[in-house]
Amino acid sequence: LMTPSPGEANVRNVAECGDGYAVDEELCDGEDVRHKMCADFGFHGGSLRCGASCQPEFARCVIEWRNVQVTELTATHFELTNTGNEPVDVSGWALGGFQGDVEQKIPAETPPLNAKEFRAFELGRLTLPGTFVLRDDVQEFRDYLETQTATDALCRLPNESPAFVDCKASLNAINPPAHPKNP
Repeated sequence: LMTPSPGEANVRNVAECGDGYAVDEELCDGEDVRHKMCADFGFHGGSLRCGASCQPEFARCVIEWRNVQVTELTATHFELTNTGNEPVDVSGWALGGFQGDVEQKIPAETPPLNAKEFRAFELGRLTLPGTFVLRDDVQEFRDYLETQTATDALCRLPNESPAFVDCKASLNAINPPAHPKNP
C-alpha cells in the first residue's frame, strides 16, 4: 500500500501489526485476512480469524476428521493416533510450524501405524507453544493444532474437540476424557 502525499513522492506503508491492514509479511491484520478462508488452509470450512500477532487463528475452522490425528504433545514428542480400521503408512509425513519454517519429518523406514494404534515421534526442533500442521508425504493437510502455553503435556481425544488441554503425559496410550494435569 502507498500513502498519497500531495506534492511529494508517495510513501510505502510499513507492516505494523494491529493497524487493520495486512501488508508485506503479515498474513492477516484485524479483519483483513487477505481474502483467505479456512478452506485455503486445508479445513473443511468455518470462519477464519486473525490473532493479535497477525497470524491466522483456526479455532472457528472446521476439521474434516481424518484417520490419523495428533493426540498428544510434550516438550520432546508428539503422538499420532490411527482411528481407522486399516494401517496407514506415515513414512515421510511431517509435523511443522504453520508457515513451514520448521518441520519434523517421520523417517521413511517407519512401519505403518496400525488400526487404533497410538505412537510417539520425536518433536525435533519444534517448540511449544505454537501452531502446527500435520501433512502427509504428498503435502496433503491432515491435522492442525494450536497451543497457547508450553506445559508438561497437552492432550486431546481422537475425533473429539480440536482443542488441547493440560494433561499428564500418556504417550502411546489413549488420553482419557478426564485426564487432569494435577489430580
